[in-house]
Amino acid sequence: MKKPILKIFVFFAVLIWLSSAVFSGGKLGIHTPKAIDGQMDLRDWDFAESGPVQLSGYWEFYWDSLFGPEDFKGKTEKAGRVYIKLPKTWNGLEVNGKKLSGAGCGTYRLNVLIKKQHEPVALRLRTIGSAFSLFVNGEKVGSAGLVGPSRDLSEPEWAPQAAVFNTDSDHLEIILQVSNFRHRKGGPGTVIQLGFARDILKSKELNLAAELFVCGSIFIMGLYHLGIFGLRRKDRASLFFGLFCLSIAVYTLLSGERFFAHIFPSSSWFLRVRLTNLTSFASVPFFLLFLHSLFSEEFRKKILRALLIASPSFWPS
Repeated sequence: MKKPILKIFVFFAVLIWLSSAVFSGGKLGIHTPKAIDGQMDLRDWDFAESGPVQLSGYWEFYWDSLFGPEDFKGKTEKAGRVYIKLPKTWNGLEVNGKKLSGAGCGTYRLNVLIKKQHEPVALRLRTIGSAFSLFVNGEKVGSAGLVGPSRDLSEPEWAPQAAVFNTDSDHLEIILQVSNFRHRKGGPGTVIQLGFARDILKSKELNLAAELFVCGSIFIMGLYHLGIFGLRRKDRASLFFGLFCLSIAVYTLLSGERFFAHIFPSSSWFLRVRLTNLTSFASVPFFLLFLHSLFSEEFRKKILRALLIASPSFWPS
């Protein structure tokens, strides 16, 4: 039983890696422009040829302020402006000599120069911690949760989305209001993309299809190995491998496109956060116990205990 289980595990590990690489939504080998001091020049970028572009680089950032489009009318600069590199949470950013924690609120702003487009375009946003409102050229085009200046006046939500809009302008003013008072990380920690709506929506659909395929495959594999354990109770490797697979399958639904919220629309953000943490952290000890069951002589119990104690540090904070 040892070699078949290991081969299966390696197969699915490679499958997950390939799915994340193939459906990442970008094209390899293309030099992309970067945002500099809140400005980005995409006049030479061909969305039809090169696909969506990542809006990475330095955006304007206003800490502890929720500015809307009307606040920037006729003003080239506002007090409190700093520049923050995206994608990155605001944790650790130094503002007025103080390092920021995850709790708080802020406004991001980016001015983009583009060629006039004759079809709908879209902004692709993934997880932003933990509530946001998105404006383009003065119009609200996307949101998740309720943005507010305090814990009592805000509501968290994770809702990856494609914000579709039409524009006949050669200039985009993108304003992103973000608040976070209930999670350890605040702000957009993942890439924001701009492109034709058809390409953005296709990328989102492919990502979801890949995640559901991986989730379903691993879930079935988990049930299969739990069934083997039910027939042969001494085969503890099948038990731990099955539990590991189920943890990863559920975690896949809770992360990425976060399809878990569509399957269970009544589930609260707090429940989904707890399940995300539980499945991610539980998968590590399940995998260690699986290895110990296969290689009990080489994998001493002392080493197993030490790794189990240290397992929370295996996941990013």
